[in-house]
Parts: sequence; C-alpha cells; structure tokens
Amino acid sequence: MPHNATLAPPGGKRAHPATSRFVAAVVAAIGLMLSIVPAAYADTVTATIPVGASPAVVAITPDGTRAYVANFADHSVSVIDTATGIVTATIPVGTAPYAVAISPDGTRAYVTNQVSNTVSVIDTATNAVTATIPLGTLPYAVAITPDGTRAYVTNIADHTVSAIDTVSVIDTATNAVTTTIPVGTDAYGVAFTPDGTRAYIANWTSNSVSVIDTATNAVTTTIPVATNPFGVAVSPDGTRAYVTTGGDNAVSVIDTATGTVTATIPVGTLPYGVKITPDGTRAYVANGGDGTVSVIDTATGTVAATVPVGANPYRVAITPDGTHVYVTNAGGGTVSVIAVEKPATPGELKVTHTSDAVGPIQDGQVVNYTVTLTNTGGQPIPVDRVLALAGVLDDADLVSGPTSSDGALVVNGAGDLFGINGTLAPGQTVTVVYSVSAKPYADQGDHNLVAVLADPANLPAGVPGSCTGLGDCLEVATADTAAVPMVNPAVAGVAAAVVLAGGGVFMFARRRKSTTA
Repeated sequence: MPHNATLAPPGGKRAHPATSRFVAAVVAAIGLMLSIVPAAYADTVTATIPVGASPAVVAITPDGTRAYVANFADHSVSVIDTATGIVTATIPVGTAPYAVAISPDGTRAYVTNQVSNTVSVIDTATNAVTATIPLGTLPYAVAITPDGTRAYVTNIADHTVSAIDTVSVIDTATNAVTTTIPVGTDAYGVAFTPDGTRAYIANWTSNSVSVIDTATNAVTTTIPVATNPFGVAVSPDGTRAYVTTGGDNAVSVIDTATGTVTATIPVGTLPYGVKITPDGTRAYVANGGDGTVSVIDTATGTVAATVPVGANPYRVAITPDGTHVYVTNAGGGTVSVIAVEKPATPGELKVTHTSDAVGPIQDGQVVNYTVTLTNTGGQPIPVDRVLALAGVLDDADLVSGPTSSDGALVVNGAGDLFGINGTLAPGQTVTVVYSVSAKPYADQGDHNLVAVLADPANLPAGVPGSCTGLGDCLEVATADTAAVPMVNPAVAGVAAAVVLAGGGVFMFARRRKSTTA
C-alpha cells in the first residue's frame, strides 16, 4: 500500500492514477449483497461475494474449503466458505491489512498490517489472532516457503540501505524475525520456486526482480524487467516466473534457469496480481485499470480470454484443484469467483466384442454376440467399424441382426460384411447385437467361428481360419458332434473378448482346435 494508507498502489511512495477511482468505487459499493450468476460458459464469473472495504489480497487454504481476504480499509480479514460463497467469519487484525498467506499445512494465516507495521498470525481452526509480529516500515506482501518454516515479508518503506527496501524473514516456529534482506525499491511482490530454494521479489520503482537464495538469504541476481513490476508468480515446474508490469500493461516472462526475460505478453490496463493454475497451463492476471482478468495460455504466451469482474480487480487466488479463481475487487468491496474453463478431453472410443459361447459349439447351437461401443472422452467421436463375418458364416447361419441399440450408430450391409457408423456423444454407449446358429458339422467349413471387428482399412482377405494375426478378432471352435462330447466351460477356456481402448488393442481369446472326422 502507498504511504497514505489507501489501497491504490502500486506506487508505495507516489500517488497512483487509480486512487481517485478506487475511493469513489469503495463508497459506491457499500451495501452490496451476494449474487450468484449462472455460468453461460466456462471462464466466467459465477459468484460475486461482498466482503469488507477495500479488499486487497486473497488466499485459499490448501484443502480449498476457505478463502481468507484482507480488508484494507476495514482492518479485518473475511473468511469465505468456498462451497457456499458465504462469509462465515470476520477477524479483526491490525491497521490496514494488505496481504495474507496460508501455511502449507493450512493451520495458520499470516496477515501484513501496513500501518501497524506488524504481521498478525491467525489460527485457522479458531479464526483467532494468536500472535502479532513487529516488522519493518509498511509491510506489504507475504509468502510462506513451501516447507512452511519461514515467511518472507516485503517492507516498502524500510530504507535500511540507501533508498532500497527490504524483505523480513520470519521463523514460523518462533514468530521471530531472523534476518532482513535489502532488495530493490518498492518491493511489492514475492513468490517462491516450488522447491523453495529461491524467492522472486518484484521491485516497482527499480524496474527489476530480485532473486533471493533462501539458503543464504542473499540476493544472487537482479533481473531488469519492464516498467513498474508488481505481482509475481512462479510456474509449478519452476521454469518460469510471471511478473506484471503496470507501466507497460504487460506480463514479463522470466526464464528462471537463465534469469532473462524471454517474452512480454500484453494484458489489460494496470495489471496487478498474477497466479498460475496448478497444472501450469494458465496464468490469471487482475487488471485494476479496466475491471478485467486476463487469462494467459502459458503454452502460447497469449491471452486466451478476458473476463470482466468488479471494480479495480487487484489480487488473484486459485483453488488447489484449479477449478475456480478468486479475484478481489478493491474498488467494489467484493470478491469475484471465476469458473475455470477446462477443455473437454478428446473423444476416446472403447470397444468390446463378446459372445455367450461356453464350449465347443454343437450343431444348431445359437451363439449370441454383443459389440459394445463407448465414448469415454469429453468430445463427440465418429465411429467407423466393419463387422466381418466370413469366418463365422462358413460354419453358422446368421439368425438375427446385426442391430444397433441406438440411432446414433447405424448398421448397414449384407452377406458377411456389416458397417457400424455414426457419432457417439461424450459418455454415450451403444450396443450392436447379432446371433448365429451352428450348421451341421458336415456342412461346416473350417469348424471355427472367427468374427472380426475392424477398421475398414484393416479387413482380412477371404475367410480367416483363426484369429492369428488379427488383433480385433473373436474366435470360438465348433465340436465334432460324432466324436467330441460337451465339455465343462472351465475346462474349455475363458470367455472370449476383444477390448479396444483408444489406439491400443487387448485380446483375450478362447481357442479350441476342432476335431476332424
């Protein structure tokens, strides 16, 4: 926060153009009620939750059940039940609370109080303040190391060395400050690499990012970035740091291995907070100047969507499962909840082909076959299969079918070739059934029923005598009724089935050599 204790940074030592708009919006926002808005499509606001005045930073517990919001002008922290969107507690803290961070085990919340120059420690089980830690001048951002042992707090008016600011390191076991690290000027943002070995500090006025080695608590690198860096987030794999630059309305992408800026992504006006989804595919940026959130596709380095939210969106938090984004609207006294777009998984076809045959087939015995086709993916999928029965109909007669259980798939054909075509919706299952009756043994061909379900391009030529070399195949032998008695199914073998999952084929086949007369 700036020195005049208003929530209109960044610019700790200087006025920011958003200040007047922010104050007016805070006044206008008094009395707002909770409103739930049905989502017409993904990546849209599904809830707007009123909290305290001038909400700044929001943090979500590791189990995703609660969001903690620092209300700068109310000197309090609101606790939101993420399942209901209701504020279940309001916790008094110090004067002008700005940032909040949750310990990795979810038991404590750390809140920076700018005017009090302290950090309040909240027990999340009781939502009571259990400790107050004195710090440097105007403590601003706070982040907890991944192992939970330390909290790093930026102090934006703590000029211990020249005109630069500092980072205080708190031992979370003792709640004592163990060291103070000089960084750049107006140190607004702080974030750790996933392994906790480095901390990245965004220095607004210095136009730089300080990299701290957390083992030595020394700055090892200072990376020049674009104008007025504010928020910083590190990708889940630790390879990139994303830094909002308010003076350029952009996000700088830093390669953490080389310490260089590899891309600059234009976003909305006055970008403040930034967070990355747990899967690393998207970065969400709060644009305080235009009331939107930019959604960056991290694979392409482009803005994939722009989501309107409330007045002066400021900071961002993402649920651990990556399904929802919480955005504080500093000028509206609210928190917007965005449902994250999850691209549907591609259609994936699973096919099973089974029969009820239990032993060597006797003369006149009816064998019933079932082809089951299921789309296990999230998008429609076309089906193009051929049922080749030449290896069956030389030994048996078709007595019914093939017929489809649903018009989504149509069976066409005659003789010994039948096409199965159509489109399956996500999650849809359709069966195709047919039955044959075994001919008298003397009238049979090779005494082996070989049914092939295949892609049209992979059809076998002629009459296959067995499933050898045919992956999409179902094989059942017939019996010499004059020489071979019925056998116990357990002796004859297991039920035949062919399972096709995606591009892979798994075959389980019962095969019995026929007995010749």
